[in-house]
Amino acid sequence: MGRESASRRREAGSAVALTRANLIELIAERAHLRRTQAEAVVRTMFDQIAESLLRGEGIEIRHFGSLSIRSYRARGGWNPRIGQPIRVEERRLPVFKAGKGMRDRLCSAKMAMPTNGL
Repeated sequence: MGRESASRRREAGSAVALTRANLIELIAERAHLRRTQAEAVVRTMFDQIAESLLRGEGIEIRHFGSLSIRSYRARGGWNPRIGQPIRVEERRLPVFKAGKGMRDRLCSAKMAMPTNGL
């Protein structure tokens, strides 16, 4: 595949997930930054998001979506492998909810996406 730019790979229609490395490369290209500067931007952004969630704060990015922490109580469950009941511990998980702008973009993009014969 070589050293193709991330934007060229996306334009070619590859269905590769956007990775942290791809995001850094895209930001460096589009904002005309050195890779190390773009990496600092991405690292800082993700660090701030993680710290906010750890403090129990929600994150709202208008037209994109929101991140919050959802708490789940401890409960009984079933282990199908051993066929016995188990205890599922209490836990807190991050939850993403797409904003209206993102939902609208996804819905309009879905209409234009090829179905690959399905």
